[in-house]
Amino acid sequence: MSCQNWWHRLGLVVCIVVSVGFVSGCEFNMDNLRNSSQVKATQSDSEKEIWRVFKFYLAATNEFNFTSVKYSHQHMEIVQQARQNIPLAEFKERDYERLEQELIAARDAGHTHSDLEAATDALLPVLHDIVVAVKELDTYYKEKRYDSDNYAFAHMQLEKLSSLMDVFEPKYDALDTIVKTYHK
Repeated sequence: MSCQNWWHRLGLVVCIVVSVGFVSGCEFNMDNLRNSSQVKATQSDSEKEIWRVFKFYLAATNEFNFTSVKYSHQHMEIVQQARQNIPLAEFKERDYERLEQELIAARDAGHTHSDLEAATDALLPVLHDIVVAVKELDTYYKEKRYDSDNYAFAHMQLEKLSSLMDVFEPKYDALDTIVKTYHK
């Protein structure tokens, strides 16, 4: 076995172990989910409505967090290959489009906690720009336009995506923290 292959396997094992540890830490506790989903008879209709809408936000962030952990190694490899001018069949990144759609649906479902709505409103414009950039890169690779521009567009889009991610991550973390705070 070559030394490079050994390091690659070791890196893969480490990524899997870290991912499993992270997922198990984020795992649903079904008892807590059952307890928090039981709406008491004494709650007012507005409290029930807030909880109903909140579940949309909870589902959106849980799904995004799960897929982020599950496919993190794959996403890192795709970005690395794109930076090294390796032709890709497609450019797949975390499912930002699904997160955007689910957050819009949550916002349109009704009113919930004002800080949660404010964090969502702050995140959505950046998230939309990321979705557009990822779609453009995906189309670029599917159409093999890198043959005609020697990866110039890819490098420009990757830089744009990188700067968007620098803005996205703290805003998403703030939203995720608010969701976790209300889901106790």
